[in-house]
This record gives sequence, structure tokens and C-alpha cells, in this order.
Amino acid sequence: VVSDMIDFIKLKNLLFFKTENVYSALSKYTNVKIDSVKKVFPNIIEVKLTERLPTYALTTSEATYVLDNEGYILYKADGQTDSLENLITITLVDIEVINTLPGSSVSTSNNDVFYCSIALAETNLINEDGEVLSKVKDCVTKIEISGRVKMATLTTFSGVNIKINKPDEDGISKAVKGVTEYHELINDYYKTYDTIDVTKTDKGEIIVTWTSGENKR
Repeated sequence: VVSDMIDFIKLKNLLFFKTENVYSALSKYTNVKIDSVKKVFPNIIEVKLTERLPTYALTTSEATYVLDNEGYILYKADGQTDSLENLITITLVDIEVINTLPGSSVSTSNNDVFYCSIALAETNLINEDGEVLSKVKDCVTKIEISGRVKMATLTTFSGVNIKINKPDEDGISKAVKGVTEYHELINDYYKTYDTIDVTKTDKGEIIVTWTSGENKR
């Protein structure tokens, strides 16, 4: 990327240089996000970049696509199973994928629920002193997003399903409360088989409930 940038901007007159051309020049690099482009006279072009890291593996009926933490499509997996080992799997129920073009954001038939579900997975867990402990997604291996019933189900490493009802309605607060409940539970027996349901009452209270499920031992 750096070498391409040097080749692109050398011998350019800074006064007439169009910063939008930088975006076009780097558009082929799907693993880079351009945060800003600034001309600093007399002879500097300041480009701030962020590396887009593989975070999610979105499986559709046609293929599997690797996404960054914002739902941006990095590449089509094409059978590269080794590259998917440490990624969080996303499966969709009653949601149609409309756009899967690498170098662009995923588009679905229910973007509100899809992107709200990703946003809650990226949420920080913070202690009483304001220190970041981890992210919600750090204990998650899979996310199932359902459009018809509006549900995001986070499956943890120990097999617990944290079900966030209506993730597009205060979903972040629900996810934080559900995952906090999961982390704080002392009895590991429940973590081997139970499901956590997280809902919001008509009065605005977020309720977390452990529901009995089939014992997975």
C-alpha cells in the first residue's frame, strides 16, 4: 500500500492534487480503511489508515465470506478453511443476503437487525472503574441472526446460547447484561447446557433469564 501511494503521489502538484484520488487509488485494497486524507503544505499528503482485520465468517447458500468487525467484506473464502478457524461464524435465518462483493459492506434484506447484531458483539464490557475488560464477542464462537423473529443468538465457547431479543432495540445494553450474567455465574454446570434469554419489558427493564435446555454433557 505504501509503495503504491508513493508511486501515485510523486511528481504531483500539491496545490491541484485531489484528495479523493487517494480513495480511488487504494480501493483495490480491501484490508485497508482510509480514515482521512489531508494536504499539508508545502509538500505533504497525510493519509491515515486502519487495517481491516478478519473477524467474522458469513456463510450463505452460495459461499462463505470473510468480514471485518464492521461487516465490510474482505474476501470470499473459496475453501480456505484454515483462514476461518479463529473467526466468529455468522449464520442468517429469514434474512436474504443481497450484496457480497468484496471491497464493500454486506447488504441484506434486514440490515437493521444484521448490523445491530454485529454492533452488540463489538461492544466493550466495562468494570465499575471504567476499565475495558473485554468485548462481548471475546466469549463467542457463533452468531445466529434471525430476521423474522428479530433475534441474535450468541453461542459461547462453552455452548451456552445467549439470546438477544430484538437486537435493534437497545440491543447493546441487552448484550452487555446477558454476557455479564454469563461471566459472573459461578456454577459451571449451568454453562454446559442452559440458554440465557435477554428481553426488555414494557417498562424498559432488561430481564435476564436462564432457561433449562437439553443437557449437552
